[in-house]
Amino acid sequence: MLQIAQINSLMLNYFSKPLLKTSPRLFQHQRSRISHFQSKQSVVRNQLTSDQISKILRSNECEEVTGSPGIVAGFHSNQLAANNPIEDRRREAALLDSNDYLFGVFDGHGGWGCAQTVSERLFAYIALSLLPRSRLKEIHREISKHFHLSDLHNLLIKDFIHPREFYDIKHSTVFLESLIRRLVERIDSEQPDSHSNSILAAVDSLDADISSEATPNESGNFNIDYLKTAYSGSCACIVLATESGRLHVGNVGDCRAVLGSRTEDGGWVATGLTRDHNAENRDEVNRLQLDHPNEESTLIKNGRLLGQLAPLRSFGDVKYKWSKSTLLGIQAALNTNGLVPSNYHTPPYLTATPEISEIEVGSRDKFLVIASDGLWEFMSGERAVQLVGEFLEGQGQTEFRPDGLTIGEVNNRLIDRVRVLNRRGEERNAATHLIRQALGQSEDGVYRSTRVAELLNLPTDLVRWSRDDITATVVFFNGD
Repeated sequence: MLQIAQINSLMLNYFSKPLLKTSPRLFQHQRSRISHFQSKQSVVRNQLTSDQISKILRSNECEEVTGSPGIVAGFHSNQLAANNPIEDRRREAALLDSNDYLFGVFDGHGGWGCAQTVSERLFAYIALSLLPRSRLKEIHREISKHFHLSDLHNLLIKDFIHPREFYDIKHSTVFLESLIRRLVERIDSEQPDSHSNSILAAVDSLDADISSEATPNESGNFNIDYLKTAYSGSCACIVLATESGRLHVGNVGDCRAVLGSRTEDGGWVATGLTRDHNAENRDEVNRLQLDHPNEESTLIKNGRLLGQLAPLRSFGDVKYKWSKSTLLGIQAALNTNGLVPSNYHTPPYLTATPEISEIEVGSRDKFLVIASDGLWEFMSGERAVQLVGEFLEGQGQTEFRPDGLTIGEVNNRLIDRVRVLNRRGEERNAATHLIRQALGQSEDGVYRSTRVAELLNLPTDLVRWSRDDITATVVFFNGD
């Protein structure tokens, strides 16, 4: 623990920089600069080969078959960095007391700390909210013997950990203490009356803990790592898929979930299960204006909260939640400016409370796409569903047996086979297929492999001007 007055001056740059969740749409005028840079540097930077492109795109992909009797057959997931290090996170897990599954995409901004914390901790909070009191008491007795975070975590959920992902072991003691406190609170309180309310309670509890762990105590002490985590932020889309066949989707910010379904004529139809929480959402703006009357002229400026933050809901981002006096105290201790937004009169201005939607998975519902806004900058939900649908149609088309067919039938079969294989593309992971298609989509809507190569070959300091981190998870449902 550090005294506020002893905080190292090296941290000043972190806390004084603006925490804007930027959008490539706001930087369209930079595309010409990137093209100009590429033209000047093309003789220096070697063109990527097809194999090199595929290696980059596939380096973070994963697949899992659940073997579950519930609705979840498996999932494909992948992500591609634009920030260095990447600020997106993802998580998939099975609840150990049921055949229910949790999926999450977490889009960080202002650093990766908040997204990392939420991805590590949220599913355990949700599991606690879902369990009956009798089971919670059993778990409390069990962990009292050992008191390790991994013990409690492993009694609640089974994570599907990807090779390049990690847990923040350094802070596991504080995380455990917060989770134990929530466990005891749950034992002493009534269980939420629905799955959706369990998600609501878990999200609000975790965001409150992120804030309280970073808040200076009465002696003026705080942990600089926790402050960095709370000062950064994260949007999130969380999906609870129950064994009974129901999806509970919680959204905070501008990640999205889209359901892909078959139509009667064999086509594909997309159903959006989330709404973006930004200034383009009139309901969100109205909600804020009701909470902060007489601030209409300053509340949303240039499409951003207080002229700074694009998402109107997020985890962390305590710069828009804490009292002005708390922010001024930290600002004074760090001997810097800019911690208090302009026109900061009636905080909190920001919430992590998710908007929940529910839907029963029917026989025509085949998959769910969950992705950060880095994907949705390039394509609509309808386009994503069409791509995954065509990907599924192309599966199992690797063999062709002409035995017993006439020449005409062989010709027709070969034409059909080429058509279906072209739909699938060159990927065997649906999330990778989406990312490749997103990067390759040109202004006229046509896929161009040269565009993929150009975007992947940009220098590190220019990548973020062209696109955001992209994370996509495709959940497949059991059924015919």
